[in-house]
Amino acid sequence: MKHNILSQISLCGLLLSLALMGSCGQRSEDQRLQSQVSEQSRQLCPRTVNTGITLDSMSYHPDNTTVYYYYTMDDSIYKPEAIASNMELVRVKLLNALVGSVELKQFKEHHVTFDYSYRSKREPAKELMRFVFAPKDY
Repeated sequence: MKHNILSQISLCGLLLSLALMGSCGQRSEDQRLQSQVSEQSRQLCPRTVNTGITLDSMSYHPDNTTVYYYYTMDDSIYKPEAIASNMELVRVKLLNALVGSVELKQFKEHHVTFDYSYRSKREPAKELMRFVFAPKDY
């Protein structure tokens, strides 16, 4: 179960990031990225990305060149204790997927920061995990 949780979580962010690729004309890069992410959020969200994990929304903020992904995790399936004990392993898997992603090249070339937030389904104000990857990380 432990490995399955890690695989599900690490692949969810990457797969949804890959869906953001495309072209929106002659607007500035920030405007284009913002439009892409906004459109994809409207089309994809909310979306169950795996058992007990839902991508609620995503957004791009040009003021800090960050793509935000907001997830809800069913903590009746993903126990906080198990999440906490695997946090570093999940972070490393997500980062490795980001570093190795050719599909995210345009985002990385624009020095985008990727911010993944996972919140409790039972207590939405409770953040279970958060991973932020700045350009210096990848």
